[in-house]
Amino acid sequence: MSNNPVSRLYYSFYHKRIRPFMDNLRSAEISLSDLLLAQMHNGEFCHYDIVIKYMVLEHEFNNLYPDIWKTYHTLQLCDDEPYAQMRIAQFRDVIASLKEKGYIPTKRLSVDKDLLVRDGSHRTAMAVFFDAPSVDVLFHSVPYEAEKRISEYHSCPFSEEERTLIEEQLSRLIDKANIPINIVLLGSCCDEAGEACRLLADYGEVVDCQQYHPGEVNCYNLCRDLLDAANLYGEKQDTKVSIKNSRVAVIRLKLAFPFITTADNNEIKLLKRFINYRIPVIKQAGQIKSLLAEKTFIKDSQLFIPQNFSQNSKFADILDKYLK
Repeated sequence: MSNNPVSRLYYSFYHKRIRPFMDNLRSAEISLSDLLLAQMHNGEFCHYDIVIKYMVLEHEFNNLYPDIWKTYHTLQLCDDEPYAQMRIAQFRDVIASLKEKGYIPTKRLSVDKDLLVRDGSHRTAMAVFFDAPSVDVLFHSVPYEAEKRISEYHSCPFSEEERTLIEEQLSRLIDKANIPINIVLLGSCCDEAGEACRLLADYGEVVDCQQYHPGEVNCYNLCRDLLDAANLYGEKQDTKVSIKNSRVAVIRLKLAFPFITTADNNEIKLLKRFINYRIPVIKQAGQIKSLLAEKTFIKDSQLFIPQNFSQNSKFADILDKYLK
């Protein structure tokens, strides 16, 4: 940086005022499930390093995977050989701090516009291990080189046993992240719940289907809250709610292959060139909504499907509140 006093003043002002403001605009809190499932690229998980780092934590805290530090060492040598020993020492220090102070998230993860983690795979592994419900992410316009990183993983000299353990652990993490989504029917549409379950079997396993009669007031409030939660941008909805039949059916569907894509944040489209902030979306959600509208008598206004796992969590809280 220049020794010019004006330049120093400018950089000081930028880093203390302007950059934090812009970072807040480019940041978002998302479900850990959305983040983890978004790491799938062309049908393959592109962050095997997150899985290995998670396994190191399993070893340190739960005495699993006794040889995982060797695997982690191999990973670091493949990833960044000149700094491998330094990174291993840093991770050991972080683990020592976790054992002493517990898990405290302190820094946003860096992701590209499609939610692929660019910087923060250790922090992602820690969030997964300590069951953090959500993470803060900071969007960057520079894309993550997913194909290159997948290729680098496959070229690392891991043994067949190591690869088997990594793949098995990845399968468990993906299954844990794939929480059943809550599909809600209201009013007379509840008569179509059985047919809806039959159609939904093509998308995964129907874990549960329950019908409720919460009363007119609770049904109205539930519908009102679901309308607000169903908005991707968290805004209150002015849509008029009319309850003629206070019935609720809840179908819990565990998707066979949840596919997370991203959608533009329409609230900031004027700043899109500078911010590039996108929102996670379950691709199958739109397909399911269209299918049920086409093949049944379910009305769009009486059907609620979460568009991502963050919304699904909000749906679960609302259902628990009014359907106890």
